[in-house]
Amino acid sequence: MNTPYKNTLSRLITDFPDHRLIFIYPHSENDYTSGGIHSIQIDKYYEEDDRFYLFGDFDDLVEFYEDVMSEEEAVRKAEDADWEECIVVYITS
Repeated sequence: MNTPYKNTLSRLITDFPDHRLIFIYPHSENDYTSGGIHSIQIDKYYEEDDRFYLFGDFDDLVEFYEDVMSEEEAVRKAEDADWEECIVVYITS
């Protein structure tokens, strides 16, 4: 792990100890994979029906809800979802 990312991750974990730590990997056909850190950010996440959403990808959750309700209802439901704070570490292969 290169030093800037190591220092950033360490600081964020110290500053936000209650945030869930989430690692996002590129798609891999293997059970295990390795890679380097591409970026780190603070975000919010939400899980429903074995699906995982980041607030930064809010539109994906709205589209999921639109399968069963109007766009207006889907946006409102997504806004009211139980979003939780997290530290997201994007991994590059």
